[in-house]
Amino acid sequence: MESRPTIDKVPLDTTGFDLDTWLEGAAPPERVVVVHGRGDLAGEYEQLENELRDANEAASGAASSGMMNSASAARAREIADRMSVIRADFEASKLTIRLRAISKDVQADITAGASSVADGERSDWIAEQYIAASAVRPAFTVEQVRKLRDRCGEGQFLALYEAAVEVSVNRSVEVPFSLAHSATLATPGT
Repeated sequence: MESRPTIDKVPLDTTGFDLDTWLEGAAPPERVVVVHGRGDLAGEYEQLENELRDANEAASGAASSGMMNSASAARAREIADRMSVIRADFEASKLTIRLRAISKDVQADITAGASSVADGERSDWIAEQYIAASAVRPAFTVEQVRKLRDRCGEGQFLALYEAAVEVSVNRSVEVPFSLAHSATLATPGT
């Protein structure tokens, strides 16, 4: 087995390194947030899950008493099929939004612009500006951010805003790690 050098035994060679070239290739951090346009389907799915539990209990209760209750089993299957459709519709409504860190100057411009906004509306205005400035794929106008907030709800809006702030002010950027990625590469035949 070949031994690998430890970091303290690897000579640091900066010959030929051009910091300016490296900086030209540097880019601000990015992250993604998934927003679902059909959040209403989550409630419908939850309701059907409760109905499915009841139908399964009725079907298993009938089976344990020695009586076959095909109506309960059929009802459970019908509910499960409807849940599959709702889940597919929910997944189809997702939008993956890529956010990029905004510079200190853009953050300062947003903060300066907020001074002209009424006190009670200032935090909303900042959040909307921050998201519009950070969103790169797809890009958003402030009006589109407001529409997303109105249509998709405060929770998803706040998750998007928190991610926009986090990507811009987080002190460290770490090498991403994905267990699914590693497992896929480690599985023969994939």
